[in-house]
Amino acid sequence: MTSVLANESLPGILDGLDAGIDVPAILEQSRAIAGWYPIGPHSFPQPVWARRPYEQTAAEAWEQVRHRVRSKRARDPVSVYIHVPFCQRRCGFCDLNATSLPESKRHVAEAFCRTLSSEIELWGRQSPLDRCPVSTVHFGGGTPGHLGTSVLRRIVSACRRRLTTSAKTEWALESTSRLLTARHLADLRDMGFTRLH
Repeated sequence: MTSVLANESLPGILDGLDAGIDVPAILEQSRAIAGWYPIGPHSFPQPVWARRPYEQTAAEAWEQVRHRVRSKRARDPVSVYIHVPFCQRRCGFCDLNATSLPESKRHVAEAFCRTLSSEIELWGRQSPLDRCPVSTVHFGGGTPGHLGTSVLRRIVSACRRRLTTSAKTEWALESTSRLLTARHLADLRDMGFTRLH
C-alpha cells in the first residue's frame, strides 16, 4: 500500500499552514512511518450483506432476535447504543458509518428522528426488554449533536418514555469540539447527559 507521502499528496495538503506548524517535522515523521504504517487512502470494508447473501430472511432474523430477547431475565440491566450517522463534515481520519448532513438537508434529520423513535417504540414493547433496567444510553456516530437540540431532545424523550431508564442511567454522547458551546453543553446537561466522548 502506498503512503500519503509516497504519492506526494501530503506536501500539497500541508502547503499554506500557519507559521507555527512545523511542516518539515511532519514530513520527516511521515517518511519514518511510511514503510510500516499504511497511511494512504483507505475505504470502508464491504458490509456482510454485500459480500454474501443473508443466511436468513428478515422474518427469520427478527424471530431469532425476539427469541434471544425473550430468554433474557427482566432484572438484567441492558445498555442501549444509538448510532447517529450524521456530521457537519466528514473527517479524513474517520472510518465509521457517517456522512455529512448540510443545513439544506435538515429534513433528513427530522425523518431520522421519526424513524428512530418508531424503532425505540418497537424495541421497548419486546418483553422482557420492556422491564429491563437500562444502565447506559450511548449516542454515537457520526456526531449526534449535529442533529440539533430539538431533534436530539425528541429522541431522548422517546428513550425515556419507552425504555426503563432511571436516575441511575448514564447518558453518554460522542461529540466534536466545534459543537461544545456553553449553550450546547447546558442543553445536553438539561437532557440528562453526564458523559461526553
